[in-house]
Amino acid sequence: MAFLPRFLGIRLASPVVALVNLALEAILMIRFRQAFQFHTVWPMIVASAIMIPLGVWGLSRLNEVFVTRILGLVMIGYSLWEFFGLRLPELSSRYWGVLAGGLGGLLGGAYNTGGPPVIIYGNCQRWPPAEFKANLTGYFIINSVLICTNHALNGHFSKLVMSYFLIAIPALLSGVLVGFRLEYKINPQLFRKVILIILFIMGFRMLFIRI
Repeated sequence: MAFLPRFLGIRLASPVVALVNLALEAILMIRFRQAFQFHTVWPMIVASAIMIPLGVWGLSRLNEVFVTRILGLVMIGYSLWEFFGLRLPELSSRYWGVLAGGLGGLLGGAYNTGGPPVIIYGNCQRWPPAEFKANLTGYFIINSVLICTNHALNGHFSKLVMSYFLIAIPALLSGVLVGFRLEYKINPQLFRKVILIILFIMGFRMLFIRI
């Protein structure tokens, strides 16, 4: 989602990425399914389901340049928050999960960037690594199903969108296989910082994009 709007436009990129996300998260869920705890994430899922239609509705009606710049701000904020290791207090109330899920659904429906608020909430829950990956993967795959359903209901899955998705599948599968093999061979902290710097640069460019 960080790359495609510049080449395809936000309205074409969003449904393409929604389909790619769904395929990717289905693969990841198979890997992390044993640690998934549905009772922990269901408030986020319900809130997300309510807000996703609003985000998808806004995608097709809001100014495309405005939407793209909002996406850039989200990416900048998330990359800075992660890069500097800001640590928020532990949140025990499920109401925070409802808020995170609602924001994630709104951003996910519009821009396929529902991750930041949910990831922040997961960090504030102090979940162990395996539980963190499994819970977020479970949330995201249900979220992706809802997002794709809303895109379909709004007529966003055109022949062009489906053709781009089919083109992406071989690269997606190759990337997943390589990623699984390299998972324990790459310094995770260095990799994380490089990715965050790239996200920040792309988010900054999106603020000044002309579509």
